[in-house]
Amino acid sequence: IIKDYLPEIDSLRAIAISLVVLFHFDLIFASGFLGVDIFFVISGFLISKILEEIKKEKNWIYLFFNKRIRRIIPALYLTVFLVILFSIIIFSPFHLERLSKSAFYSTLGVSNFFFATETGYFDFEKNFKPLLHTWSLSVELQLYLVWFCIYFFLIKNFKNYKYSIVVSLILLSLLFSIIYSNRTPSFFYFTGFRVYEFGFGALAYYITTQNK
Repeated sequence: IIKDYLPEIDSLRAIAISLVVLFHFDLIFASGFLGVDIFFVISGFLISKILEEIKKEKNWIYLFFNKRIRRIIPALYLTVFLVILFSIIIFSPFHLERLSKSAFYSTLGVSNFFFATETGYFDFEKNFKPLLHTWSLSVELQLYLVWFCIYFFLIKNFKNYKYSIVVSLILLSLLFSIIYSNRTPSFFYFTGFRVYEFGFGALAYYITTQNK
């Protein structure tokens, strides 16, 4: 169903992963969060592409969510299971209790809200949060739902105004991100403050296909 494989997207993913890995090992690059930003922009591009390509299918809504679930949930659940398994051997009862809570929220796709209630992302305590990385996956899952609703109710029905819709969402989300970025460290985890990144990806897709 999904046409025109884009190898350059995989190259961008590789760069994003490298930035994150180098950051967490304190090697060379000091801004690993940029890798996460790149991932969200890529996702916005690909999700917009997928939605446009499958919208003419009879069961396109089912196809969209089914593929997203099959692609992410099995790997997520396996990761959570293995982390718990190894943590039982390594962690103290105190850290195991915290892990069990993060595992529960991770399986529900809302671990970003759980970690937002704890200490900062960049503190020493992150070494005792082996599922901390699932915050970005939770945001991604939530953005799938948010962007689907935006597409279904707005872009699909007002396609002549899709640029205005996407740019408006980018500006609104970016504005709130700027306003709240210095007020609370938890803004880092909230989906609404990441919509503009998804929006940039969607905008890039529509610009590259405007003459097709």
